[in-house]
Amino acid sequence: MAGAAVALGGCVAEGDPEPTAEPSPTVAPDTRTPTAAPATPTVAATQTPTATASPSPAPTPPPTPSPPPARVVLAAVGDVMLGRSVAVRLEAEGAEVAFAGVRDILTGADIAVANLESAIGVTGAPAPKAYTFRAPPIAVEALALAGIDLVSLANNHSLDFGPESLAETRALLAEAGILSPGAGPNRAAAHAPSTTHPALRPPAGKNVGSYDRSCCTGSFIPTIFERNVSRCGTGERIETL
Repeated sequence: MAGAAVALGGCVAEGDPEPTAEPSPTVAPDTRTPTAAPATPTVAATQTPTATASPSPAPTPPPTPSPPPARVVLAAVGDVMLGRSVAVRLEAEGAEVAFAGVRDILTGADIAVANLESAIGVTGAPAPKAYTFRAPPIAVEALALAGIDLVSLANNHSLDFGPESLAETRALLAEAGILSPGAGPNRAAAHAPSTTHPALRPPAGKNVGSYDRSCCTGSFIPTIFERNVSRCGTGERIETL
């Protein structure tokens, strides 16, 4: 058809007016003041009260154990004779030789006792009997080094060299601090128990005494010995510790 415009493929035929674009709508600016969103209320945290611990009672101390029963260690060595060949060795080798093998045992005891079967010293003369024993003065040092605290003189050899020798024996022992019950200047002294020496009062608090008596009978003791017994005094040897 003459004078008509046909649009093909998006083309506009000549003679048709240009399409007018529609004006874009105008958006008025928002002049309102923005209102802040209401603050979310803060919930105060509830503080859980801390439990106050009650003071613990002080622990009860364990009971103090009772001290063990007092104990006294006694060493009893029996008959001791430090004359003859023993005396020879004492004077040749010294006082330590006599008890070298048992010294530690004896010194470890609270009380060490022995029966001294000889006189000690240099005085007197042998009694008219089969066996007479006398040790040199160094024998007292041997006894002291061995820890001997007490020697009994209530035996059949205390007067082997007479009353003067017995007195010397007791004096030498006393100088060394060794008790010598069982003999004395008279019967009362010979029968008196020994309780005053420090060795007889050990730290354990036990008091210990020695009462010495002799079991010798008159038929066994020669006449000279009986006279000396009456003159000097000796006890009968029964030890109670």
